[in-house]
Amino acid sequence: MYLQSFLAVIVVGVVSSCPCTDPGYELAFKVWSGSEVDVVDLWKNDKVEGCGAAGTNILAGGSYKSERVNTWHNVKKVRIVLYDSAGFEISHITFNGEGKDKNNFFDKANIIESSYSDLNKDTATNYFSLDGHDEVHHVKRNFFINKSYGGCNNDHGWLAVTGCRDLPCGWDHGEGCPSFVTGGNSVKHWGVDSQSACIFAVYLS
Repeated sequence: MYLQSFLAVIVVGVVSSCPCTDPGYELAFKVWSGSEVDVVDLWKNDKVEGCGAAGTNILAGGSYKSERVNTWHNVKKVRIVLYDSAGFEISHITFNGEGKDKNNFFDKANIIESSYSDLNKDTATNYFSLDGHDEVHHVKRNFFINKSYGGCNNDHGWLAVTGCRDLPCGWDHGEGCPSFVTGGNSVKHWGVDSQSACIFAVYLS
């Protein structure tokens, strides 16, 4: 029993650290699904959020945003990572952050690499945008990478951060508000073979 508890602590310690191979990455932003946080608003405003464990342990509760997101000081790379509730990575995308800022790095032309085998600078997309598909009192899909719309039961894409509105599709709702919908390793039929992540995190190097 004690050994199992000890091993569990070790495992949590491993998976909660940044999965990036470059030791220069640092956690700069984190939101949990179901926390009722407006993710894109927190990212774009000039505030900072959280402190202590929230900014050092990916599994710690609470949202987090460091001042570096606002200053964008010496940012070379940006890595968005989606995790499950145990802190295991589901998907990630790494962008070039040099010469960019927090509002324009999220662009297909800036992709360096990702867990999605079929997503690169030349991939055809319907949406690839930080603001995404955002209509007041209706659709709210930010950090949005969509391949095609075909009606709620036939939408396909790679990533969507959905917000707290009366959203039109079942796949929008995931793990509460906000929800993080991902294809994991390729484009997926949302609501059929897509996944819902529990943590949306951004690392800067």
